[in-house]
Amino acid sequence: MGKVDYSKYEIVGFNGALLLPTVQCARALPIGHIKGRDDYFRADNKFHQNGAEHHSVARYSLEEIKGFESDGRLTLLVSPFPMIKDAMVLYATEERLNSKSLNPLIKPIAVLDGQSLIWQNLPEKGVLATYSESKTIEILLHKLKSQ
Repeated sequence: MGKVDYSKYEIVGFNGALLLPTVQCARALPIGHIKGRDDYFRADNKFHQNGAEHHSVARYSLEEIKGFESDGRLTLLVSPFPMIKDAMVLYATEERLNSKSLNPLIKPIAVLDGQSLIWQNLPEKGVLATYSESKTIEILLHKLKSQ
């Protein structure tokens, strides 16, 4: 198990399709990209242990990724997020965020240790996405799902 140089990668999407309107918030594994190459991958434990170039990590071309998106197997972001250790992506509807007074378009959401999350609008109107370490995403997901 080697040290992964996360600066070589970026998050370009997440595993699975938006399940709207049934699911108003969810977490998902990131879809990563090796910067400067036509190599895309699912940022799972194998990636975080060895990096995307390791033989145990399946890699795909942009054409394959676009096919997976049209099949509803993944969702692409409008612009990439930086890759980080133990990354996870969360999406939520503005309606859900507003219902919990957590709309990042109104004020930054500090989730853990005062860390503000970076958000972006998804092509689906009224849906935003963010990323962080999985423990931070779990805390935010719990806040969004609590009654």
